[in-house]
Amino acid sequence: MTEETSSTSQIKVLRVNASSSQSVSFNYLFKVALIGDSGVGKTSILLRFSEGTFLENTASTIGVDFKIISFDLGDNTYAKMQIWDTCGSERFKSLTTAFIKSCPSFILVFDLSRKSTLTNLEHWIDIIKENTNPQLLCFIGNKSDLESEITKEEIDKFSEKYGITYIEASAKNGSNIEEMFITTVSNIYNEIKTKEYNGS
Repeated sequence: MTEETSSTSQIKVLRVNASSSQSVSFNYLFKVALIGDSGVGKTSILLRFSEGTFLENTASTIGVDFKIISFDLGDNTYAKMQIWDTCGSERFKSLTTAFIKSCPSFILVFDLSRKSTLTNLEHWIDIIKENTNPQLLCFIGNKSDLESEITKEEIDKFSEKYGITYIEASAKNGSNIEEMFITTVSNIYNEIKTKEYNGS
């Protein structure tokens, strides 16, 4: 008997207006938070994925906000994912920290055009690990449409240190936004299947 894993190629996003998403029974609810400094594009990533829109100027998130997106995982299995947009501002740190305690899974976001936002992910990971036993799903280099301040070697070093997948994306032009969430869903689902297979 072998463990079965879900391929990203069989996972599909069920858009809100799709008739297929109105008649299915959902097997799972996933809760995922976007974490990172203020201004890295967490809100823009969420709006691009959930609504297909991009605004040049978005107001900083106060506290937390979320969207719910549905997925077809294949084999008549469906999931809803709550995607939480957290505040990266220092003055709302206590709110974000309180929320982290209730969230099991995280996507780390940094701005490719600001090297400090990658360095600061170390700080965010420390906060996450102090407050919960996290599943770090992947980390996202947003704003790939801009000139990068960060080398491939620096990104590879971070990815290897924490054992997480790196995806380069742009909320502005939509590059890899849907792919990053499909990868996220696949990682969560495969973790669940592994636990079920091992009887835990």
